Amino acid sequence: MRERRAVRFVVAAGSLLLVLAVGVAGQPRHRLFAGGNRLLLEDRTTGRVRPFPMWNTRLANALFDPRFTRQVVAALDDYRRYGVNTVDVSIQGGEMGPNRNQLYPAVFHTDGSRDTASPVWSRLEWLLDETDSRGMALNVMIWYHRRHVEVPEDANALAATRATACWLRATGHRHYFYDVVNEFEHYAFVDPGTQARRPLFTSLPGALALVHAVHEEDPGPLVGVSPLSALLCPVGVLDVPGRPWVEADVIYGHGPVLSPFLTAAYRLGVWPADPASKPYINNEFFYQLRSELRLQPSPRTGALTYGHWDRSTVDNYLADVCSLLGHGGSPNVYSHHQQYLTPTSAAPDARVGPAGTQPESTPGGGEPSMHWLFRAVADLRKLGAVPAALDFNGGHGSGLEEDLVGRWGYRGGALEQTDDAVEEAWSRIAADHGDLEVAFDLAFLSPPPAGGRAGVQVGGATPSDPAWRLLVGNDSLAVDRTDRPQPPLFVPAVKRAVDRYVLRLRKGQLTVDVNGRTVATLPGVTTAPNQNLLLLTQRAAAAFDNLRITPFRDVDFDDGTPGAWAAGAPGVWSVADDPGRAGNRLWRAVVPPAAAAVAGLDRVFADFRLAATIDLAGSGRAALRFRTADAANPACDGYELTLHASGAVKLRRDTEEGEATAIRSVAVTLNPRCVHVAIVAQQRRLVVEIDGKTVLDHVDGPDAPAEGRLQLVAYPGTTDFDDLEIAAGPDRLPEVGFVPVSGPPLAAGSVLSFGDPDGVNDLASLRLEVTPDGRSWLDVTWLLSPVCGLFDLALAPDGKGYDFRLRVAVGAIVSGLRLTAADWSGQTTTASYPVP
Repeated sequence: MRERRAVRFVVAAGSLLLVLAVGVAGQPRHRLFAGGNRLLLEDRTTGRVRPFPMWNTRLANALFDPRFTRQVVAALDDYRRYGVNTVDVSIQGGEMGPNRNQLYPAVFHTDGSRDTASPVWSRLEWLLDETDSRGMALNVMIWYHRRHVEVPEDANALAATRATACWLRATGHRHYFYDVVNEFEHYAFVDPGTQARRPLFTSLPGALALVHAVHEEDPGPLVGVSPLSALLCPVGVLDVPGRPWVEADVIYGHGPVLSPFLTAAYRLGVWPADPASKPYINNEFFYQLRSELRLQPSPRTGALTYGHWDRSTVDNYLADVCSLLGHGGSPNVYSHHQQYLTPTSAAPDARVGPAGTQPESTPGGGEPSMHWLFRAVADLRKLGAVPAALDFNGGHGSGLEEDLVGRWGYRGGALEQTDDAVEEAWSRIAADHGDLEVAFDLAFLSPPPAGGRAGVQVGGATPSDPAWRLLVGNDSLAVDRTDRPQPPLFVPAVKRAVDRYVLRLRKGQLTVDVNGRTVATLPGVTTAPNQNLLLLTQRAAAAFDNLRITPFRDVDFDDGTPGAWAAGAPGVWSVADDPGRAGNRLWRAVVPPAAAAVAGLDRVFADFRLAATIDLAGSGRAALRFRTADAANPACDGYELTLHASGAVKLRRDTEEGEATAIRSVAVTLNPRCVHVAIVAQQRRLVVEIDGKTVLDHVDGPDAPAEGRLQLVAYPGTTDFDDLEIAAGPDRLPEVGFVPVSGPPLAAGSVLSFGDPDGVNDLASLRLEVTPDGRSWLDVTWLLSPVCGLFDLALAPDGKGYDFRLRVAVGAIVSGLRLTAADWSGQTTTASYPVP
């Protein structure tokens, strides 16, 4: 879980402790189950059930080594951001390359009891905790071919199966599901010391016995066995069509989707439908990626690696994925680079990885990056722009290259490059190309020598590729482009111990902010086509922290098209000339009486900011719908914000059944011919801004939709929409809250909460009013002074926040408190504590 830093007030003897509460990983929360052939996920804390369109990635060896387990945990947020919501792991590991399987720790004794000293169990529990806290699922494989010999007697193997199921059930988690035997009937399932096939792992009675052993101890989760998926699997391929595969709850498949030799293919349309109606999950989708099976040298490092693909492989893979989706199955992201050990590696590679030059034109022609595949998954899932946030508190950088160029390391909750003798060092992360915002904290570990600089580059995969750069020296910063001979733009900089930099590339303009102040603006900027962000140092020792990458999607209609927005009512919507501004176009809806027209963006957003300019003088009202289940249908789950020309602003929740629940309503002063409206959705918090001012700030209930699509709604008359902007990203709002929200007079030990949940610690100011007489207040600009009024300021123990001590006289009567916070982006929020 991403840590959220806070400002904490600590007060003794009539003083206040201010902390930010966070969820605790390890508390069981979600339950995965099936409704017919659909997978469903229940949030057991709220009872809310939602469809779970599974995309899994195979990391069979995720538990074999603490370094790899740590890398998998570090990558979970990346997987989820790109639409991959399930991880496949094996407690006995998987293929790791020639003569490497013996490196995997044993998990069972020969008598079938669990080897409780094996580190695999604690790593599996860690992964259970981390996936559950994120609303992800975990596919747990128990038996793997060649590893079955560790328990040679069938009775003991069944005992080991029951012991595993009993242990998993005792964790309290319910978001996992079983693949009891990976590649059941594999030719390597033979009796120890002989070549005879072992019936427990190769016959129908054996499969039934293994599945029943799990059901006896752990009846809740879904249970299945995965076949070898070839003509050599008589039980699977020659099974009677329509008969449930080994009485399983879920059907697994490996390999091509519609191969006539695929065990469960007839459940997907090639054969008659399965009357049992079970979910179909492909959890080893590798047949299309044959070109990556060969070890090939990386053109950048020279190391032998798996994971290189050619263009036809990429096309075939994605075509098969789409075919599987069309038949209702759950696809798999697979790479030998993420499962095998190469001759030069101590662990596989779990990262999403930088974009590099994928997809490659020829095998071995680029780096073994997985980013192209995860980016394709995000597109197939119709996800909005993919953001990223890294605070490095866990000692890792999700999505960053592991083979960092230069001497890099994670220390003190930051990414440090400690060697100022390196001419140029960089680390790379994949980022959506086009308009984006990059924010980061930068501190020099020692005064840089002449020419020593550090900063970021947006564009190419290496420092010499075409890209825009922001490089900071000891007394100035430079903005330039690597492939242009023009001199860079130098800007004097006032340095502090740690500075906050923001580089924005938007609508052909580049801007740079330092500590909340815009210091450079360049027009006429075109972004490079590559999907790369580089952290750079040049002969400087520096630390990077609180990295945030926010992509933008903008449409101003000036090109004559609505972009990706689609009109739901043909003939109603059109791109029209704006009579008030020459050269400006807008999207106009002319709606007949007693009707409404919807236009939608069929992309899924979680946290985001949607802004628009609306002319509703000709219609009297308009609406923005967000987190909706359907981009084209107005009768679906979601929120609706309605704007009236009179100044009424109303927020409501809608359901698919047509029920509407009013949430909040406010009255504002506005110009109906030009209303600038913005909606900021941050988890369950919804903020509405009109003409730059916050008019509504609401935290919805625990069953609030977590993500969804966007809609514009026009009512009878003429409504114009213009300059739509979507900033997709992590939390961007300050957060202020008082706990308890009501109760007796405030006393020593009372708890308040205040923080900046985007995780960047960029609070600009706060104001605390202590009002026994209704008039007194304290204004604190805490970034400018170590002591502020009646506050003492000290760096928090974690180094990511500050402790304030408010001195209040013993016996003082406080009748009310109000706390206002603002961050450097201009977002402001206020909370009050009324004392009865």
